[in-house]
Amino acid sequence: NYAKGYAEGKSQIVTAKNTGNKWSEISGLPLNDLFSNKDPSVDAEGNTMFFASNMPGGFGGYDLYKMEKTNGVWGKPKNLGQDVNSKYDEILPFIRQDENKKVLYFTNDSPEGFGGWDIYQCCLLYTSDAADERSSVDLGGRRIIKKKKKVNLQCTRHL
Repeated sequence: NYAKGYAEGKSQIVTAKNTGNKWSEISGLPLNDLFSNKDPSVDAEGNTMFFASNMPGGFGGYDLYKMEKTNGVWGKPKNLGQDVNSKYDEILPFIRQDENKKVLYFTNDSPEGFGGWDIYQCCLLYTSDAADERSSVDLGGRRIIKKKKKVNLQCTRHL
């Protein structure tokens, strides 16, 4: 029950169809309603959704996840990993297309940033054929670089 979860302080993400000024076909996603799932952002194609959740198995309070839609059905959520998530809260993802890549913007409340909720960006690259490309996260001037066999994102502070 979506209203019950909301009343208990647990945000949930639902899908619905809008015809004119009426919403119909409201249904939940394959997410556990025991936890808060919020701040959805869907890519331009409508096939990938990014959102924040405090479900177990993450790196901090709220982590960023993605879900992909195949044949009209949303799959299981996947944590974006520790190149994006930290022991703090990551929330408010926003995805946008930028030339040959998708850019994910989000906020983080780490005290290692400039204070408050800092804004970051991750470039979700379509091509990654170089075996030693790198991804990086910039937290308050301290750069952490990790080698990856296959890169699918690069994170940097967005000022």
